[in-house]
Parts: sequence; C-alpha cells; structure tokens
Amino acid sequence: MNSLAQIILKPKIFDVIGIGFGPSNVALAIALEEHDIPQSALFLEKSRDFAWHPGMLLPDATMQVSFLKDLANPRNPRSRFTFVNYLHQKSRLMDFVNLKTFFPSRTEFHDYFSWCAEAFRDRVLYGQMVTRIEVVGSCEIGGPLYRVTALEDGVVHQYLARTIAHSCGLEPVLPHGIETSDRVFHNHYLLSRLEKAQVAKGSHIVVAGGGQSAAEICEYLLGLDPSLSVTAVVSRFGYVPADDSPFVNQIFDPEHVDSFFNATDDGRRRILDQHAATNYAVADLDVIERLYWTWYQDKVTERRRFRLQRCSRLLSADKHESGVSLRLKDLSRDEDLAIEADYLVCATGFRPRSPLALMAPDLAGRILTDDIGMPRLGRDHRLKTDDPGVPPLFCIGTGEASHGLSATLISNMAIRAGELADTITAHAMQTVKGMTDAHG
Repeated sequence: MNSLAQIILKPKIFDVIGIGFGPSNVALAIALEEHDIPQSALFLEKSRDFAWHPGMLLPDATMQVSFLKDLANPRNPRSRFTFVNYLHQKSRLMDFVNLKTFFPSRTEFHDYFSWCAEAFRDRVLYGQMVTRIEVVGSCEIGGPLYRVTALEDGVVHQYLARTIAHSCGLEPVLPHGIETSDRVFHNHYLLSRLEKAQVAKGSHIVVAGGGQSAAEICEYLLGLDPSLSVTAVVSRFGYVPADDSPFVNQIFDPEHVDSFFNATDDGRRRILDQHAATNYAVADLDVIERLYWTWYQDKVTERRRFRLQRCSRLLSADKHESGVSLRLKDLSRDEDLAIEADYLVCATGFRPRSPLALMAPDLAGRILTDDIGMPRLGRDHRLKTDDPGVPPLFCIGTGEASHGLSATLISNMAIRAGELADTITAHAMQTVKGMTDAHG
C-alpha cells in the first residue's frame, strides 16, 4: 500500500473523487488548484504511473492540435501549467520557437502531460482499480454521498465524496469477428506488441484502417526495417486529408459547445455527419504525401514494400502457426480477397467507455440513457437521473452526441475543467450551507 493510501484511510469526505488520471482529470486537478475557493480532491488511477496511449508514442508522430490548446492556457494563459511554461522549465522554450510549429511531437506532449500530473502526486493514488460506485445514505457530515470502492493488489479500499468526476476514457474497437492474438492486435498496443513479437526480417504486416493512426503506423513500420513490407487496407480509394480549414476548425472552439448542445437532435447528427472529416477516418496531408512518396519510390525501385488495398474491408483473420490468413471484401467489385500476412494491426478506432458498468445496480437504474444505452448528460456533463437527490456525477469524454466533436479530444479540456471546477465548488458550498442550516 502506498503512503498516500495510508494517510487517507481515516474517514474523510472529499469534495470530488476523480476516476482515472489521464489528461482530462489532470486538467480538472489544475482547474481545482487554481480556483478561488479550494476544494479537496482525490484521483484514483489503475495504472502504476501516468500514461497517455503509450502504445502509440511513435517517434515521428506529431500532435494534431495546437500546443496553445493545452491543459490550462485556453482557461488561464497565466497558469504555471501551460505548455509554454513547461518548455521554459525544461530550458527548451527558444529551441521550440525555432521549430516554427504549433504542433509538438506526441512524445513531447506526453512528457508535458506527465509534468503536469507529477505536480498532483499527493492527490493521486496510482495502481487502484475502481470496482464500484454507490450512493450511501444521508449523514450528519453531509450526504447523500458517493462511496467508491477500489482494489490495490487485492486490498479493498473505500473512499467517500460529494461528487464524482469519471474520466471514462476510450476502449479499442476491433472489426466484427476479429479476435486479438499474438499476431492480431489493435494499434493501441502497437509498440509493446511489436517489442514482444520480435518481428522477423522480411515480415509482411497488414494495417487495417484509413485514419491518422493507420497512416502513421504504415510510415513507422516502413522506416523500422527496410526488409518489412506493409499492406494498407482502406475502405476508400485512398487516404483522405483531414479538414482543418479555419472556419470548419471552429467546431472545436469552446463557445460552440453551447450552440451544439442547444441544437435539435437532427441538427446535432447533421453536424457530426457533415464534419466527421475533421477527426474520423482522415489523416494529415503531410503524412499522406510522405506515404505516397514511399509508394512511388517502390515503383521506381520495383521493390513493392508498400501496397494499398483500396476500397476494401476486413472480414476475418485466422491465425495459424506461421502467420495469419485474412479475408477482405473488395467493395468496388463485391468480391472476396485472400491475403497472407505475418501480423495484422487494426487501426480501427475507439469508443467511449460507459460509466454504468462501475455503478451499483440501484445507482445505475437511476441514470437516464439514450437509444444506444449511453448515459444522458446535462450541459455541465453531469449525468441525468430520474432522482434529483442523486449527487453530481460528471462523465467526461462520452458526450460527443450532446456536446460535439471536441468532447473526446484535447481541444476543449481546459475550458471544460474550469466549468467542472465551478460546479463542484458550488455543490460543495451548497452542501456546507445545508449542514450549517441543519445544525442551527
């Protein structure tokens, strides 16, 4: 048991417990730290230390969002947690300026996130897997409250809080019928799986997917070893550039969350459908152009290291002793194709995790859900319930259908964290006032 766990074993009520300590809840920790009225917070993280998609920290991959949209700057440019101050503290500010870019490497931004997270180590319990969230009855010291149960190396811990901020995170999605193995895996685990597999020279790797991650993986594999060959399976004729034009890019601005939230259901669906090319199944043009150069050089040298399987969809993947047999559907001719490979990487996206799985049945039954079973959210990201007595439970990262495309992205994390901090503070003050009134 770590020392922080020992300190807080005595009964204590936190103003908020954050479940997960990825970038979203790190931003919340920063906003709470900088709030005019301090609130007590505890964060529970299942990993042993801070990590942000470690399996995809490819050496040459860059961020697709400006460094100005960091965890603090859009809310408070004077914050000590801005990316610019991080660079200053690391003695790299002028060196970064000389790069003349708004888009740092993903590796550097991961280090920035880690630097921010380290400042809150006294409020984070790492290695704790949350297993249950339940509401406990009113009590003299302020209820109803949340009781959160977590496991740490087989030891059960329980904590009390007035509110919950659940950073649900994303879970990898595989094509229907595809199962993971030592030769078939999602790109979320790319680097660790490649290291474990010790890929042999001359191997053939198939990458399914047409988005940024898929394109970056193809580029990475082709640069990893000149003997490797890569086949990219894409559902369109080729990779499609992301739409990052200025007017369209405003869809990620915080002031547009209100207009999106207040639109009709059909209006929101139309916006999401029309502007999916800002975020889904698209890639940065510079990556596409580099891949095309590689493809063309293959034609020049007649090596055929990089092949594009156009207008195709992955149907099945059967592992055998020496590799994996793939069956594809050629969508342009409505024909099935067979491909042999040594490995299959599925860069096939993610979906938000539902917080309902962690809730006690009584609590889960009070949560209002949409037509696909996901919790409904208010504008402040609080779960909607059929009982106004349920304490605030904020669900972060699942609100694309109600809050827009920025809901799962870094773009609006700082502003959202400030809004959450305001609501958490208001609830805590209201609770304290209620307790004071009750006791005369």
